[in-house]
Amino acid sequence: MLLITAEGGAADKTLSGVQPILDALKKDTGLSIEAKVADNYAGVIEGLATRHADMAQLGPFAYLKARERHAAELLAVAVRKGESGYYGGIFCRADSGINSLKDLKGKTLALGDVNSMSSFNYPCAMLLGEGVDPSKDLAAVYLAGSHPNVVAALAAGKVDAGACTVSTYEAAVREGRIDPKRFKLLAKSDMIPGSPIVMHPDLAPELKEKLRAGYKGLAKSPSLPKGLRGLDGRPLDGYDTTITDADYDAIAKYVRPITDDFKAAILARAGKKR
Repeated sequence: MLLITAEGGAADKTLSGVQPILDALKKDTGLSIEAKVADNYAGVIEGLATRHADMAQLGPFAYLKARERHAAELLAVAVRKGESGYYGGIFCRADSGINSLKDLKGKTLALGDVNSMSSFNYPCAMLLGEGVDPSKDLAAVYLAGSHPNVVAALAAGKVDAGACTVSTYEAAVREGRIDPKRFKLLAKSDMIPGSPIVMHPDLAPELKEKLRAGYKGLAKSPSLPKGLRGLDGRPLDGYDTTITDADYDAIAKYVRPITDDFKAAILARAGKKR
């Protein structure tokens, strides 16, 4: 099973977060799953496509890309406080004079992984919807590579604004990595379908059903006496194993303007500003 780093940004934290779940699945189903952390979403997608991995946890956009390569089938999505989705946000300095997305023209912006929904694709679509083309209208684009790195760039004053999940920003506030008095939420996304756990479509049908049953049962698993928690250590209600592609198709339509050519323009723009 391939993963990318959890919100804290460290591979060991991600692995320690997932291990209780994998241990419970082994006790409950007999399935032994080894977890590894990839450097980025592209590495996870490639691992699935080349069959170096049987399972993965992907962001929603990365799932869509893996699905295009017939390398991923939905298995489960985490549910927290009754919701299986999350929110992205664009944050800026509170004293910046930036009060709308249109105000970002001529400013600097930190984005995350190009295969991230909430730190790249969705915020870029939000900006385009307000008449701001990130590939042309910004003073500079900084590709930070991850949600925590976006927050770090914002906190260090490297950029005027940054895009990441709202929960990543909130985690940074809790851990003292960013001062909430100095920054504000400029714009918030609609709810984005949660980062799914996926399996390779070529797995045996009986194995797929065993995995679904295992994840469905985690909420009440006796093998988790301290309760079910996500990779970030926060409590979960459970896992929804009834998710379908319809849940992700709407978001795919919203980010359709973020084409490969658009991304190439952003990458070229970011490269010139480094």
